[in-house]
Amino acid sequence: MGNKHREIDDFYDPHIFTKMSTRESLAYWLALPSKFRNPPTQKALAELLKVSEERLCHLKRDDKLIAQVDGYRKIFFKQFTSNIILAIKNKAEDGDPRAQKLWLQYVEDFKETTKQEKSTKITREFVFLIDDKKREELLDIIKTEKEKKYLTYERIKEIEKT
Repeated sequence: MGNKHREIDDFYDPHIFTKMSTRESLAYWLALPSKFRNPPTQKALAELLKVSEERLCHLKRDDKLIAQVDGYRKIFFKQFTSNIILAIKNKAEDGDPRAQKLWLQYVEDFKETTKQEKSTKITREFVFLIDDKKREELLDIIKTEKEKKYLTYERIKEIEKT
């Protein structure tokens, strides 16, 4: 294997399965990219663990196992985060707009807001600037308009009377 993937090899010792439960072994094995799995197939893993392949298939349907797989992935791949951030930085400096956006989101906590979110924020700010009496009037108007849109039990009875 090339130098670029050497770090993953260092994490993985196929003899570790002898120290783990079937569930842990399967989660650990599934967390690795397929090219780094040893044994390379699920069938071979079942033989190594001395369980049926059906048992492994059954375990794979369990949400708890999937959570374990995610946990192992984070352990295996966290070591690459700094390199990836550096690659994003380099691409961002070269003018890649997607890399620039990722950089701003990660480093500067940049968050996009939609037009609706901006409009809602402005509306909220406006509502707090008006006096209490006007605010109550405005809230009553909003409530009335909402009731017109949604049929409540009371609204249906009111319509039936007319």
